[in-house]
Parts: sequence; structure tokens; C-alpha cells
Amino acid sequence: MSEKVKIYKKELLYNKLFKLEKFSFSFLQFNGKFSKPISRVRWVVGRACAAIVYDSSSDEIILINQFRLPTMNSNHDSGWLTEIVAGLCDERENIEESIKREMIEEIGYSPKNLIKICDIHMAPGSVQEYLSIFFAEVCDKTKLSSGGGVDEGEDIKILRFKFDEISDLYLDGKIYDAKTIIAIQWLIMNKDKIIKN
Repeated sequence: MSEKVKIYKKELLYNKLFKLEKFSFSFLQFNGKFSKPISRVRWVVGRACAAIVYDSSSDEIILINQFRLPTMNSNHDSGWLTEIVAGLCDERENIEESIKREMIEEIGYSPKNLIKICDIHMAPGSVQEYLSIFFAEVCDKTKLSSGGGVDEGEDIKILRFKFDEISDLYLDGKIYDAKTIIAIQWLIMNKDKIIKN
């Protein structure tokens, strides 16, 4: 732990799929003094990976749609979210192995080519999640199954879009997922360099 943070108490409030931890702490302020003790909670998600997938055989971008409880009753979603392939990393895998596994599980393709887009903290005010986002190229030869997810709680619909359609989805404000917005922005900026028609 950093010398700039003093932890007085740490409690584990929940420990199922994710952990919920409560901290009492002080941190070194910019004026050189430690803050008064404060309490905060954080969801511990851990290491995660995601990929925007381009099928070079059909010249389409593959997204998925699935139920995401936290988005239910928000201004734009009823709980079903259109997003890029994503999932948690297994501790025994490197990040490339994790995104390959997630792609096979969710959309049925193994990547032909992977390009790292960025590494980000998803919601640093409340969630400990470090996410790597990739661009992944697939083709007919790398299709292994029909996808759709492997967990009981997963029910994944695979969606396909031409580049102009994906661009319009983004520009019309119809994508509400942060990692997907980042990936689409990157694709719009880099399409001519990476997609050869």
C-alpha cells in the first residue's frame, strides 16, 4: 500500500461473484497534510478484457446484446445492453488468452489478429476494475462455434453491423456502454489503417 495512504480498517461486506470492501482511511493531500479519516466502499472486479470484433469475411463488426442488471431502469436501457465482447480474466491466463476465451464463449470465434487499444480504469470512484480493450479480427476460418455464452446466467445475442451502421449507432447516441464507445471511437479513427477492403 502507498505511504501516502493510511488504512485504519478494512472490512469484507460481500464475497460472491465480486467482493464489496469497506475502508476507513486517510490520504496525503496536496497541501502535505493527511486528510481526516473517511470511509468508502469499493466493488472489486479485478482484471477484465474486452474486444471490438471485425469479421473480415463478411466485412462486419460484431457486437453482442445481453441483460445487464445495473442498467435496468436507467434513462436509456431496460437492462439489455449492446456492447463489445467482454469478460473477467482468469488468474492462470495472460490477457490475450482471456480475450480469446471470451470471444469463443460469447461469439464463437477465435481471433485471427489482436491489436491492443488501451488499458483503463472503468469506474475509479467506486469499482476496482482494470480493463484491457482490443481490436480483434476474425474470419470464416476462425469460427469454432455458434457462441451465445457458456454460463447459466448468460443469454447472448450476436449482432452484426456494417461500418457505416456502427458509426451511426455511435453518432446517434445509441451506444450507452463506456468500453464500447471507446472501442468504436478508436475504430472510427483507425479504420483505414486496419481494415483492408
